[in-house]
Amino acid sequence: MTEILSNVIQAREFAKYFDGFFIGSNDLTQLTPGIDRDSELLASLFSANDPAVQEMIRMANRSAQRTHTKIGLCGQAPSDAPRFARFLVEQGINSISFNPDALLKGIENIVAAEKEAPGNAGVEAKVAANMYSPTACIENPAGVQLPKTGLTFLLPPDPEGVKYQ
Repeated sequence: MTEILSNVIQAREFAKYFDGFFIGSNDLTQLTPGIDRDSELLASLFSANDPAVQEMIRMANRSAQRTHTKIGLCGQAPSDAPRFARFLVEQGINSISFNPDALLKGIENIVAAEKEAPGNAGVEAKVAANMYSPTACIENPAGVQLPKTGLTFLLPPDPEGVKYQ
């Protein structure tokens, strides 16, 4: 999990040992500016759209691209913040996982972001939503940006038939 700054900074080194990274956006958003997301006094400052948080995600993504390592993101931000969803599409993040209660809003935000992103036509994305899993994952094939058109929902008959990112 790429949740702490040292994991972002050393991602290229870690790529020698791991075949993929998953950014924990909630923890990275809390730890980058040093804000306690549970504090009522500071809660308004907790934002995945913070420039320093987005730079950490860019750094992790660049390291993953340079080392040909898959990279994904989990957290509420893509479903809660359309601007952040657009940022992820622009970055070409390989996968995004959502909690079930955030899946539809997350897909809506990603689709809206895809419509604004140039050069996405013709790429097929897959959405794996499984009743046996607490999360659903949008998988981006070949490390390119998510497509402008259509999402395919894959509902396997059992949990063994699912490849999760």
